[in-house]
Amino acid sequence: MYKGGMTNWPTIVSDLMAAHGRVGLARKAGAGVTTLADLAKGKTSEPRHALGVTLLRLHKRTQQSQAKDE
Repeated sequence: MYKGGMTNWPTIVSDLMAAHGRVGLARKAGAGVTTLADLAKGKTSEPRHALGVTLLRLHKRTQQSQAKDE
């Protein structure tokens, strides 16, 4: 998830979109679908702080849930 000391937002957002869908992720994160798509594509390099914290928390929970299912 991190490369060169920086968070890999495209990977995190893409993982979350795959797990929750675009609209579902937007609702859970409190962000617009376009904002999330821009992060996934790398058009936006950093989200605002509150969104970044929310995405990281959701990603951690999603990974833990998927690990339990395996």
